[in-house]
Amino acid sequence: YVINALTPYFSDDWHYAFIFEKEGIMLQRRIHTLSDVLTSLDNHYMIFNGRITPHFFIMIFAGITGKWLFNILNVVALIAFIHLLNINFTSDKKNYFRTAVIATLFTLILAPEKDLSLYWMSGACNYLWSAVFVLLFHYLLNRKPIKAWYLPLLFIYGILTGMTHEAIVVGLCS
Repeated sequence: YVINALTPYFSDDWHYAFIFEKEGIMLQRRIHTLSDVLTSLDNHYMIFNGRITPHFFIMIFAGITGKWLFNILNVVALIAFIHLLNINFTSDKKNYFRTAVIATLFTLILAPEKDLSLYWMSGACNYLWSAVFVLLFHYLLNRKPIKAWYLPLLFIYGILTGMTHEAIVVGLCS
């Protein structure tokens, strides 16, 4: 939390505080409401890229709530990332603590540019949060048995997961 709180806004964080205009430029209209976020997302999608899910959160934090909420939720996202790595890729529940420690050390020590992908608001939403969405989708998809009522919800969640980050989602497809 402290590292998140001490990480300042970077240029992308400031850009996402303003409505992305149809002409593809940011004007001086700041995001204040959910309607502003949806307008900005629509324009952003049509002109720039399809990372709707993470950009929704960045616009909420940068434009409406401020960084304080991101700082709290990003700690939860990092813990969820470690937990989901652990439950997706190890079947040995007896060694959960050991594999969680290893995953944490690898993530916090060996991750390249961790300050940009784990703590910076735009970076964390685009990379860490997207990875959490994908790992959770992978976990939910592989739970057995899958109930029939669960499939439409999983489909909707899969669409939202697909709109996170193209490079991360491609890995799930293989």
